[in-house]
Amino acid sequence: MTLLPFQNTQTPDDHEEKSADQNPLHVAIIMDGNNRWAKARGQTSMRGHHVGAEAVRKTIKRAVEQGIGTLSLFAFSSENWKRPASEVNVLMELF
Repeated sequence: MTLLPFQNTQTPDDHEEKSADQNPLHVAIIMDGNNRWAKARGQTSMRGHHVGAEAVRKTIKRAVEQGIGTLSLFAFSSENWKRPASEVNVLMELF
């Protein structure tokens, strides 16, 4: 779950010719802050992770709509293994 690549099956030839302000071919996102988001709202870290997962789903959908060829998400760092086992289990089951 460290890197979740998304490959859009459309090729540049599948789209009309785009201007210089075309969308990038590859977007990479480092996911961070679910715990801080939850704590700032008085919610559990688990709730923060679930809200973050929903944001990922929306991001993937939007990337497809925009014709992004590749979307890479860095979702789980080696530091995350130091979290409580129950939290790591939730993270592993989100997708």
